[in-house]
Amino acid sequence: MPEEHVATYVGGEQKEDWEDSAEAMGMSLSYWVQSMVEAGRKKFNRELSPRRSNKELREEVKDLRVKVQEQHAEIGRLLDKAYPSEQEAILDFVEKNQGADYIDIIEHIERTASSRVTNLLTELEGDELVFDEEGRVYTND
Repeated sequence: MPEEHVATYVGGEQKEDWEDSAEAMGMSLSYWVQSMVEAGRKKFNRELSPRRSNKELREEVKDLRVKVQEQHAEIGRLLDKAYPSEQEAILDFVEKNQGADYIDIIEHIERTASSRVTNLLTELEGDELVFDEEGRVYTND
């Protein structure tokens, strides 16, 4: 069936609203008008029926909360793995050197950093890091 031209006259403000709606939906104005006319002809029910029940949504929210809590716990474990060595090094040094000043602590951390990095690399090797024959380090993907 051949397409035929149909025209309508609307106020400028209404046309702008229609153009904005068409653009938001990624449609040309003529296709948008055609779609809206067809939707109106179908006398669609404005009441929306939910795709999922409230019970299903509550269950999903509950499951997502559990996952978030598990992820927070995992993040905490990873942070504990990564950072306590520096904190422990400072605490150990200050316990053994009461009254140490800032410069003393910095010098101690600089002197002992390589051994802590070695320990961290050893912990990460296999599960998270891989070393090649030349000692280069890669993530274990």
